[in-house]
Amino acid sequence: MGDVKQLYLELSNTCRTISKQSIDGDRIALLGSNHSCISDYSSWANVITDRPEFVMIESAIREYQLSILANSLGLYNLSFTGLRFFFERTLTAILFSSKEIELRLWMKGQRDTYWKDICDIDKGLFSHTFSNAFFPDLKDEVKHYLSIASKVYRECSEYVHGNLSTQDKVPKNLEYSEALFKEWHEKADTIKDVVLFAFCLRYLPFLTSEKKAVIESSVLDNLSHIEPIRSRIQQPH
Repeated sequence: MGDVKQLYLELSNTCRTISKQSIDGDRIALLGSNHSCISDYSSWANVITDRPEFVMIESAIREYQLSILANSLGLYNLSFTGLRFFFERTLTAILFSSKEIELRLWMKGQRDTYWKDICDIDKGLFSHTFSNAFFPDLKDEVKHYLSIASKVYRECSEYVHGNLSTQDKVPKNLEYSEALFKEWHEKADTIKDVVLFAFCLRYLPFLTSEKKAVIESSVLDNLSHIEPIRSRIQQPH
């Protein structure tokens, strides 16, 4: 058992060394930028605490935090896996907000979740049907965001499934990788835009002025170029 203890002490020390490299110089600004997304996502969670899908979103945000940590420790496969989990779980929660029966069955362990449901062009989260039900003015934007979502999900999945194209980039030993550190943050940036758009698509038209004030800064910082969203934020409830 002494050898096992020594092994994991050494691995822990290596992770600490990688962590120091991950926050060295201008890297801390990159890490800090995506860490601040926790506040953005939590702001949205805080305005829908009375909705049953809140529990899914809350658990997804916790996974996002762990994903950042894994990336900063050099656990790159785990970091991309956690990022994909956050992305899929959050979008599923938003989709399930329109299908409470499905949500209730999932809570009972009687319903699985599938990425293909999110991307269904007729009934999915980025479909014209969904947009028409909740935010018709965004009907011209959903196809664009579906394309972005599908691409970044596939890219994260390549780490989850251990594709050769990704595993060739992952160090054979536990060590810092500048390329993977930055790649994770690039994908997190893309996912942030999609997730904030999805929140707006589903909930923004129904928020009171007080609740809009809670999420206003995160929305305008990231999505002010979309006129219907900008107008809805500025419009009294």
